[in-house]
Amino acid sequence: MITTGKITFWQIEKSFGFIMPDDGGASVFAHISAFEPDVQPYKGDRVRFERGIDPRNGREKAIAVVITEQRGERS
Repeated sequence: MITTGKITFWQIEKSFGFIMPDDGGASVFAHISAFEPDVQPYKGDRVRFERGIDPRNGREKAIAVVITEQRGERS
C-alpha cells in the first residue's frame, strides 16, 4: 500500500531519517537506499512510500520512497 508523509528528521551524514505518515501513527524509518539514486532527501520534504519490514530487526521501514514536493532546506 502506498502511503504519503513528510520527512521529519534526516541525518545526511548517516544517510537515514524518519517519515511521519499523513494517516497518523508512528514515524517510519527510512534509509537513503530506499530512494532513487542521486536523490538527497531533506527534513520537510513530502514523500510517498511503501511500508516494509526490516528482516534484520523486524521493525517497520519505508521502501520505494519518492519525493513528491521539495520543501526542505537546500543549500
